[in-house]
Amino acid sequence: MASNESHDKEIQRADLIEDQAFLNQQESLLQKRLTGLEAKVECGENPVLEELIKMVKGHMEVSHIFDEGKDPLEHGREVDSFRRKFRALFHMVVSAGAALRSCAQPQKQSVRSTDRARSNSYTDVPYVRYGTEELFELEIGLAALLDVDRDSHTLLLTSSGMSAYQLIEAFFVRKVLLPGDLIMLLGNIYFETQKQLTSMPGLHFQKMNTTLEDFKHRIYQEIPKLIFVESMNNDFELRITDIPHLLEILERIDLKEDVYVVIDGTMIPEGVSKFFKTKNPHVKVLYFASCGKYLQDGMDTTMAGLVVSDQKIGSTLQELRRASGTILYEPSTSLFSLPEKEIHTRRSARMTRNATHLAAALEGERGVDVRYPKLPSHPDHNMAQKEDSLGAVFTFRLREEMLNRAESLQVLIDLCIENAKTKQVPLSQGVSFGFTHPRLTLAHSQEPYTHIRVSAGDRSYHELVKVEEVLVTSIRQFLSSHATVSP
Repeated sequence: MASNESHDKEIQRADLIEDQAFLNQQESLLQKRLTGLEAKVECGENPVLEELIKMVKGHMEVSHIFDEGKDPLEHGREVDSFRRKFRALFHMVVSAGAALRSCAQPQKQSVRSTDRARSNSYTDVPYVRYGTEELFELEIGLAALLDVDRDSHTLLLTSSGMSAYQLIEAFFVRKVLLPGDLIMLLGNIYFETQKQLTSMPGLHFQKMNTTLEDFKHRIYQEIPKLIFVESMNNDFELRITDIPHLLEILERIDLKEDVYVVIDGTMIPEGVSKFFKTKNPHVKVLYFASCGKYLQDGMDTTMAGLVVSDQKIGSTLQELRRASGTILYEPSTSLFSLPEKEIHTRRSARMTRNATHLAAALEGERGVDVRYPKLPSHPDHNMAQKEDSLGAVFTFRLREEMLNRAESLQVLIDLCIENAKTKQVPLSQGVSFGFTHPRLTLAHSQEPYTHIRVSAGDRSYHELVKVEEVLVTSIRQFLSSHATVSP
């Protein structure tokens, strides 16, 4: 018992230190934006912005929150308070900077400048649809964070995850696909993406499962032009596709034409570089993801998406991004809260720890079916063990099928939220899952039955235990009053 208490205290201490480092990082980022704003505001020329700068400086100090004797819920509320404050100040400073920026900066033109619109350079044309220095610096930072080799590959930012998909679709429609080409969909592709893909006329589509058994059998019969796959399916089962093995299969085939593999990596926050190690020149990989889930470490200051490809494809994508207007514009570029690599890695691992803990706790309840790849019961558990970070999301539903109707599960969610408020435990309901608070979502799935998606968040260990108590208690209360059969 004493050993367990000592272990818990050590975990809580590590979480406290990590929270302090995270808040220091946010302060540093805010200071950088504030310094940039000060450089643009000349003394006496803009008293409104000068007053804003003075006000922000007055709220900048981060208190030292590391205190092992502090109640964990109090600690969590204090961290939340700082996050909300810095998020508000961050938006103020960036918005003020945007007020000083034009979408098409004035410049002196030369005869040579009339040809600059043909260039991909961020600096050749002072027009935000062509990109900005801030965007270029952010893309360099993200490439370093995700271990993307910029000597051989290109990382481009877009205005959202779906904009990233639209950019890739524009590339295939204009540069690659011909009528009659085969597109293979592995696993349950995100519903909006699948709807867009399969609505393209004149193409053939084939859907297969994530175990690659169907794929290996089919690939020798007919070579697809495009393979679309997710690192982890965004559905109840949360199946993982062994993408490195998929690429190995393609590597061993004597391909006469290019085969493109498009990877949606939104559900798993890391591991981009491992998808770009193919040696067969006919195997072309494109990767995209939403940046609103994990890549801002839960600060959720702006929408964004990213696309990674080899440099040759990247050059074409950059032209298409400019022409389609899918670029990440200001002020979103400046609002993007790019984390330091070490802090991001630790927080990603912490979210995975939290999801594993809560999923295991709910799996122990009778009457509940839980899915998370880190659980031994999950069919992809062995693959999951190779990943340090698998994100914060797990799913569950009730074993009595009639209780999985949307209106029934909403009653359960309401009960969880009510109990959390009573005990002052951080828990909310809403879509998406990159936020710091644990969050419950009534998932979209096949009617009339659905499931609940849980984002475990990045709370400290002792807060996590409180969340566990609320979820377990609420589920037991719900089943005792609504179940018609014994769990």
